[in-house]
Amino acid sequence: MATKKQHYYPRALLKYFSNDDGKVNVYMRLAKDDPIKYMKYENVCAANYTYEGTSKDDELEIDNILEDKLSSLEGKLTSIIDKIIKSIKFYENREPTVDINEDDIEFLFKYMNLQYIRTDMGRINFINTFRECTPRKYPMKLEEIHENKRKIREFNNIFKKPGILDKFMDTLKVPEFMNFHISIGKYFITSDNPVVGTDNWKQMWMPISQNLCLEFLADEFNHWGDNIIIPRMDRHSRYFNEAQIETANYYIISKDKFDLPTQYYIYLRYFCPDWEKKSRHFKD
Repeated sequence: MATKKQHYYPRALLKYFSNDDGKVNVYMRLAKDDPIKYMKYENVCAANYTYEGTSKDDELEIDNILEDKLSSLEGKLTSIIDKIIKSIKFYENREPTVDINEDDIEFLFKYMNLQYIRTDMGRINFINTFRECTPRKYPMKLEEIHENKRKIREFNNIFKKPGILDKFMDTLKVPEFMNFHISIGKYFITSDNPVVGTDNWKQMWMPISQNLCLEFLADEFNHWGDNIIIPRMDRHSRYFNEAQIETANYYIISKDKFDLPTQYYIYLRYFCPDWEKKSRHFKD
């Protein structure tokens, strides 16, 4: 039987933001009533048949080909994230440690790039960039997503073809000037567009739990040398969280209830018409 409910943010990642009852705090932008919800993480960041393509007659063609390909990659991702979270250790008199190797880091870089393009915004961006060769400066508005739904199906039709997704993944290599870190913070949130890139993608990060965030930083932004595990002060976490809010289209997700600064920034993002001018992340 074909999978109908398809996640564009893997449940394997979402579960690490959930509480003991399997629920997360969510700002649900398209809610018809109170947008702040407390709900099962399995019901977040999913849509019916979102990875299906179209036939020659432009009808929905349900075959789960792309969904199955993505699920296979999610399985590998899950094993690496599980290993990170279970193996990370802290000591009083020496640097913290984690069980991770170069192959893991290479795959995380590949997957983070894939995660960026597999969302609604990412798929439309991919098609637009492929056609126009002009990367966009600001996150996409909902109106633009609704106007470009056909491009999402076009992306699906391309990436379900034999070998295309594999070729895309194979082309992705960690550049020599990029440095991998796992940052430690008190309070990371995430969103339906969890991978954020700034400064022409010289800084790229993706939170994997309330306290852990994966980062790739160019040499000019790397102040920690070869240390894998790095501390992040509250101001850094807030900077990351604001970026999640700015890029979110449908959901903002937190393990804890949203604190007042986060609620205020959500208000600015979605109800201030010139929010771009206040952004610290996306500038002309």
